Amino acid sequence: MQKTNFPIEIIIHDDASTDKTAHIIKQYAEKFPNLIIPILQTENQFSKREVGVLTHLVIPYSRGKYIALCEGDDYWVDPYKLQKQVDFLEANPDYTFSMGRVDVLTQKTGEVNKMKEFVNPIKKETYSLRDYLKSKFSQTSSFVFRNSPEPFPEWFSLVHGGDQSLVLVKTGKGKIKYHRDLFSIYRINEGSISFTATYNIYENSLETLKYWQLYLNNDYKLIFKIRSYNIRQYVKLGKCKYLINKIMCRMKIKCSAIVLKFL
Repeated sequence: MQKTNFPIEIIIHDDASTDKTAHIIKQYAEKFPNLIIPILQTENQFSKREVGVLTHLVIPYSRGKYIALCEGDDYWVDPYKLQKQVDFLEANPDYTFSMGRVDVLTQKTGEVNKMKEFVNPIKKETYSLRDYLKSKFSQTSSFVFRNSPEPFPEWFSLVHGGDQSLVLVKTGKGKIKYHRDLFSIYRINEGSISFTATYNIYENSLETLKYWQLYLNNDYKLIFKIRSYNIRQYVKLGKCKYLINKIMCRMKIKCSAIVLKFL
């Protein structure tokens, strides 16, 4: 549905689907050979964890000046999404990353609702990497960023939260533009990794923060310290047996989030 005044290419990576997905992709690639670039795996690469699917198997195929992402269970709703984001980045070279409003579809009920404020910020439209490190916002399906040549760090495929790591690496010292337009829909279904996540996810997040801090030369120390504290409270919350302990953990989580806002 995208309408642009510039050429685009669609790179579709299928990670050894067990249904007819690969067959459908082949049909579209044959029909639109100048538009669609298929990458069809015969063995699931994500489960092997030997290389990053996005960083090593998809992005290297991209020839464009900009890259936009849309994962398999999400979808775009604004036909001018790419045009708006590319126009802005072209006119503002000091911005390195663009994202926008994302609503959420609950697959089980079919309801579409606005995501929480921490995902869709309402106060401003220009952010820094510091802002993003304090509290993530938007979601992968709205991302557009500059296709820069430098390689991704080795730790990228090892960490939890690849979307957040992508913002960190590709924003660098530039600015982040948040568009208030509704760009896409994030789908929640009961079989997804996000839906079935356990508290072990939080423990993995602590490891991710360590990689980030090293990558950023130990800058933003206080932010990382508070975020680590916040995550540890989530881990404790998942293990609490008594109501009073759960209440205390939730209070500490809320207080640490408030402190981050004022840093």
